[in-house]
Order: sequence, then structure tokens, then C-alpha cells
Amino acid sequence: MTGLKIIISLSVVMAMTNIITTDQESGNISPDCIECLCKGATGCNMSAGCQSTYQGANFCGPFHISWQYWLDAGSPTIRGADEPSYENFQDCTSEPFCSVRTVKKYLHKFIISKGVDCNKDGVIDCIDFALTQKLGGYNCDQEDNRPTKYYDRFYKCWNNTIETVKRLFIHPDRQSLP
Repeated sequence: MTGLKIIISLSVVMAMTNIITTDQESGNISPDCIECLCKGATGCNMSAGCQSTYQGANFCGPFHISWQYWLDAGSPTIRGADEPSYENFQDCTSEPFCSVRTVKKYLHKFIISKGVDCNKDGVIDCIDFALTQKLGGYNCDQEDNRPTKYYDRFYKCWNNTIETVKRLFIHPDRQSLP
């Protein structure tokens, strides 16, 4: 009987993980996932500004968004439908709501709309989004074994989210599911 409880508990955790990752009906990325992507990028530093990590590459805002990423996301702007410009790029990626909109549009374009499972585990979840954030929409299925602050921060946040879900929905003294 204990084995059955463990299997049922794991099934509930897997289902809840999917719920906190995306709203499958609308394709929206959960706030928990967005928060962990932000924490992975800069520790969610809202005043991160722009950094040139190597010649010709600027990464801006709390999500560390590049110019090409922003263009691929449709060049969202704060002021409306302006032509893509470096000023609009900096303004959007440094502003919380516009930067979140950029991330959601990018992930929708490359992962959600195409059903891409970057790590080939059979589930499209926040881990796939994190791989896309780090490796890009065209390369999210490439193996990336490099230890980075990004992955350390992301996984710490995401694992805490999963543990919270387990505590909320699975209690060892319960005899049945919630």
C-alpha cells in the first residue's frame, strides 16, 4: 500500500509541476517560472542595465536580454509600435513589464507554439524555458554542461518552487489525495 501512495504522490507532483510551469490551455508561462528565469539571469536585479559580455554583444535588464532575442520576440516596446531601435531595446528590456512580455513572446515563438521539448524528457516545462533562455531558441536542445551562475540560480529557485508545491499538496499524514 505504501508503494501505491508513493506512486500517486509522485503523479500529483508531476501534474502540479506542469500546472506551475504553464497554463496548458492558453500557453501562458507561470509567474513562478518567470520569477526563476529572472533569478537565473541576474538574480532578478531590476536595475541590471546593459552589460557587454563580449565585443558587440549587449545583454540588458533583469532577464539579460540580447538585441537578437528582443528582435526575435517581435521587438516589444513601452511606447507603442515604434521601429526597432537600440533606445527602444534598452527601454523595454530594462522595464519589468516589457521585459516579461519579451520573454513570454520569445518562449511562445520558439517553444510553446512549436511544442519543443529541449531536454527530451517528454514534458515541456520551465526547465525547457531555462535552456532556451541560456542557449537560444535555435539551440535549446544542445547539451550545455557548463556550470554557470545562471543554472545555479535558476535551479535553486525552481527546486524551491517544486518543494513548495509538494508541501502544499502532499502531506505524509494524509490517507488520500487533496
